[in-house]
Amino acid sequence: MSKIKKKYLIIISVLIPVIIVSIFLGFNIFKKPKSIDDLILDLDSNFIDLDTFELDAPFDLSKLSDYRLVSTSSPEHMGIDFFSNTGVSSIPFLSMIDGIVTRVEPWVMENQGETDNWAYRIIIAINSKYVILLNFETFAHTEEIKQLQENNIFVKEGDLIKKGKPIGNLIIGSQFAHVHYSLKLSNIEIPDSERWLVPEPYFSNTAVELINNVFGYQAIDR
Repeated sequence: MSKIKKKYLIIISVLIPVIIVSIFLGFNIFKKPKSIDDLILDLDSNFIDLDTFELDAPFDLSKLSDYRLVSTSSPEHMGIDFFSNTGVSSIPFLSMIDGIVTRVEPWVMENQGETDNWAYRIIIAINSKYVILLNFETFAHTEEIKQLQENNIFVKEGDLIKKGKPIGNLIIGSQFAHVHYSLKLSNIEIPDSERWLVPEPYFSNTAVELINNVFGYQAIDR
């Protein structure tokens, strides 16, 4: 084989993989990223029945003694408020189920304890029918607390999150600080006030046992 032919063969053997890789990367570069709505529909493939799912407890197991429960949900308060024990400056909260984060936003909760306090609202879609709301209520109103709470939110809109992964730490601005957890129907043609659900039946048996053990009484009854 002549040196010229050898040279061309070497060039071709190098160029072909480069061209193939370039085409592959080009397709991926120009491929339109999925919207949040598309990603939510992808979640539906995790369920044979969208109404059948189980939630874990949101606790960091290494810090169980830091959590406190005041009350569970009721028709007047469709959600569970998780507080901290005395002397704790922050408490972590983990994802209860696989999902996608659809909203992360600060907002001012008006007239809590006769003042306006910073909170962070996080919404996680479980599938196209259900979402979880976690409201990090600091019960403090300074810009310093707002920034500190923002720095302790570990997810952003569009994140796919796995069960048991950190969502954020609640910053304790006062003894009343807590994370409000709610479950809500999504994309259902009914009034918003009717979309809120009593969340306790959706906890797994393991989660119920853990929650009851942490709080030392039968907070959730099966």
